[in-house]
Parts: sequence; C-alpha cells; structure tokens
Amino acid sequence: MGINGGLTRREGLRPEAGAPINGCNIVLGVEDVDGLMRRGVELGGTEAPPATDWPGIGRGGYLLDPDGNIFGLISPVLSDGTVTMGADAQA
Repeated sequence: MGINGGLTRREGLRPEAGAPINGCNIVLGVEDVDGLMRRGVELGGTEAPPATDWPGIGRGGYLLDPDGNIFGLISPVLSDGTVTMGADAQA
C-alpha cells in the first residue's frame, strides 16, 4: 500500500567524515523520531544531526549508519506535542 525501500551495504569507498552527501537525501515519516534515533544509535548509527524541532515543519533528525549512509526521520509532532501538519494541526 505504498512505496517500499531498504538500506543496503555501501559498495565502494565510504565518504570521509563531514563530507557533503554524495547520494540521495532520504527522509522517512515516522511517529517517534526520538525513540527511533535512540534505537539507531543502539544499533551502531551516529546522530548527524540529532533530533530537533523545526518550527512549522516538524521534529526531525538524521542518522549515519555504520556503512556511511545518511538518512532522515521526521514527524509532524514537535517535542512539546504541537502538531505541525495533518488533520490535527492548528491553523
């Protein structure tokens, strides 16, 4: 009922730390950004950057996986419970 995807092991050289993104910028919509960020770190990832409230957008952050791939997580619910998008958003 939607787009499927996955992360696979990087082929070729790993990018240097701090280098610009040299692939696509994937951001996944999730319910619990902070919980999934913690779980990602537990599994060997690194926050890049950590979860942050983006006023008018939502709460999001990025993880760098052990193979050097970066991906984002975003939720319309800010840390204070404010909903920024969807049917529950305040006008």
